[in-house]
Amino acid sequence: MIFLLSIILIAQLNIQSAPLPQDEKKFNSLLTDSTQSGLIFEKDLIYRLKDSSYTDKIQLKNLSQRAQAIQFKISVNKSADDSLTLTFQNITKGNDIADTSWVLAFNIIRGTIQPNGASADDIYVLIYNQNYNNGLQPGNYDDLLGVSYRVANLQANQDSLKSSFRLSNVAASTYDGFPIDITPSRNEFKVITVHSFAIPKRGLVFQQDTVYRLEDFSYTDVMQLKGLSAQAQALQFRLKVNQAINDQTILSFQSIQKGNDISDPSWVLNYNVIRGPITPNGASQDEILVLLYNLNQNNGLPPGNYNDLFRVNYRVADLPPLIDSIKSSFLITDALASTYQGFPIDITPSRNELTVIARNRVGFYGDVNGDGCLDILDILMVVDHIIGRDSLEGEAFLRADLAPWVPGTPEPNPDGVVNVQDLSLLQNIILTGVYPNGIEINACSFVINSPAGGMTNNNQQTTIYLSKNGITLYLDSDVDIRGMQAEFSNIGNFSGEMNINTALGQGHYYFGNNILRVLLYDRMGIKTVKSGNNFVAHLPFPISNPQNVMVEKLILISSSNERLLDNKLEIKYQNPPPLPLEFNLYQNFPNPFNPGTKIAYSIPRDEVVTIKIFDLLGNEIQTLVNEFQTQNYYEIQFNAENLSSGIYFYQMKAGEFLQTKKMILLR
Repeated sequence: MIFLLSIILIAQLNIQSAPLPQDEKKFNSLLTDSTQSGLIFEKDLIYRLKDSSYTDKIQLKNLSQRAQAIQFKISVNKSADDSLTLTFQNITKGNDIADTSWVLAFNIIRGTIQPNGASADDIYVLIYNQNYNNGLQPGNYDDLLGVSYRVANLQANQDSLKSSFRLSNVAASTYDGFPIDITPSRNEFKVITVHSFAIPKRGLVFQQDTVYRLEDFSYTDVMQLKGLSAQAQALQFRLKVNQAINDQTILSFQSIQKGNDISDPSWVLNYNVIRGPITPNGASQDEILVLLYNLNQNNGLPPGNYNDLFRVNYRVADLPPLIDSIKSSFLITDALASTYQGFPIDITPSRNELTVIARNRVGFYGDVNGDGCLDILDILMVVDHIIGRDSLEGEAFLRADLAPWVPGTPEPNPDGVVNVQDLSLLQNIILTGVYPNGIEINACSFVINSPAGGMTNNNQQTTIYLSKNGITLYLDSDVDIRGMQAEFSNIGNFSGEMNINTALGQGHYYFGNNILRVLLYDRMGIKTVKSGNNFVAHLPFPISNPQNVMVEKLILISSSNERLLDNKLEIKYQNPPPLPLEFNLYQNFPNPFNPGTKIAYSIPRDEVVTIKIFDLLGNEIQTLVNEFQTQNYYEIQFNAENLSSGIYFYQMKAGEFLQTKKMILLR
């Protein structure tokens, strides 16, 4: 009986409050927005993507007595300026009333359903506790209820459509039927439906929400004040450093300064730093209490936007080797402002966090695979992304997105696209050995320690011919090669002009400080040097003393984007073998074989070459070669592991040349 009386009293509460004078209403609106009291949605405004479902929280703030029951009404899409974009789906108990003694009941009065699925609805909600005198204790409840809804799709010419959930008929009761005031300090929850997220700034915010900063360097970021609604005589806030979820302690707060908007001497800036324990890298978890005020009465900031209010100076700590993209932040909390009469002004940030991503100074930019080394493998990964063979995502994409980068500037200004501009810039960085900001890259050495994956232990031997006519490279490998990077020192006088002839497609080079760096790869991702003993490249330029030339670096990348280790290097101070003058298909060796054999051939001019394997009945078994090749000697590997013993034929076709030879597989 007592409980039923409580419900009756609750139903009567919404007619017991007298209207306030207009000025007092305005003041209470300002006051309650900052204090947040009564039954409210967690936020007063939110941006939501079209054609998506969401859940938002209803909270109960500053409950003054134990509440046995609560009732209210939610009106959907019913404010005067609402568009019909929301579809109410459900309301559920939050963690604060998860106990089974709490009962939630609601009734939906659905309006006319629009073509987009939305409707103007009223939802009548009742929650009560079944146990006598066992309601919610006085206090704050941040997870009372969850309201689930769907945002409609938008037409192409629509964007930023406003709709809302509005709370009304809000009432609560003690177990013995006495009313409790839970009038919302703000009764409307605005939902702005957008095609994509580009949330406007509001309140006290940082100029950017995310910045990428190089390690071991000092930076300045700007704080702004957006949408100031009344003349502000003073404001205060806290900055929390390295204290957000998932933050690493890498930032050291240094100072906060007045910006151009408050440079006048009448503005006074005071702040106090509460420093946390200093970590070995010099950073600490700090709180900075900030107060800004104007000495002259009624001489504050007029309503409007202020793009240069404060400047926050800080330093990013030195990062350990190969540790990259470490996240930390500055959090804005307790942001308050006041008129000169002492009336509050809402400057709550629309986003209160500046995320700082610290990048390793050595090896982040351009280190696409994140192994700490900039080399030809990073270039080939960009090539694969451009031609669509593979896709760079996440950190790999960020590392590859370098262009544009103006020489002399500390960081690139990425355009959000990885294309040939980034490829060309990365190639230039690796060849020159320095970033556009003048910092040397981490190029790694001859033997590279890679992370798991990305390297293999196939056997191969590189033969380098050093003569007065230049450098020639041959490779004997049991896998196909798609890229090579080489570095030579003690070259002597170099004219700076060279046309590289390579079976890998294109050759690129740079000469400086008596170092010649060479990159060999195909920008179209097609050309490879096949397995076997084959010509790789000829670098034609005069060398006065070939015996003085040193091989400083040699990196080989297989067709599966793996570095080849155990590379045996043979240097010969002589002219390379002469190029062939006629077509030839040589007898395979060994023969008979089990299961592998090598097939050598030569072509006297550039030509499309095809080599195929046939069985005794003339059925085609495999195509070993089918590509355009340059004048040279070639050798390929044939593996018959899946074939049965018997006689097989291999046939070479190049232009008008056609030749077939027999081989025997003997198990």
